[in-house]
Amino acid sequence: QAGEDAPQPLVAALRVASERARYGSNFVRLGLHPGMATTYILPRLVGLPRAAELILTGRLVSGTEAAQFGLANYAVPAGEVLAKAMELAREIAGAAPLAVKWAKDSLVQHTAFDPLPAALLEAHMQSRTSETKDSKEGVKALLQKRTPKFEGR
Repeated sequence: QAGEDAPQPLVAALRVASERARYGSNFVRLGLHPGMATTYILPRLVGLPRAAELILTGRLVSGTEAAQFGLANYAVPAGEVLAKAMELAREIAGAAPLAVKWAKDSLVQHTAFDPLPAALLEAHMQSRTSETKDSKEGVKALLQKRTPKFEGR
């Protein structure tokens, strides 16, 4: 998923991707600053260099590539996504319930983060960039299915 839907799967503990789906953060290709704490969450999942590449280029990657660098746990054919997710769920369900719950609680606690400051900054910056000529051009180009001509204004 691209653009504004991109951050939603980033907060899941386990992610199963379709091999052919496209993932990334294409805000800059629309002339916008990334939003919804993407600049906070994505580096924590894939590392700063890979996050910078995805965010600054706006490049979308396949599910296969997303799994290779940690954006997804698995990449499977589109028709097998639900089956793989259910397989993982059954495997987890087969473990001791309290141990699983407490292990998950520990994972959440030890990796706790507060994306709110990042989300607020991104909302402010996205608001600023949404008023630029480049943003208007980016959205117009998307709707017209052409490459935008950005001017830095």
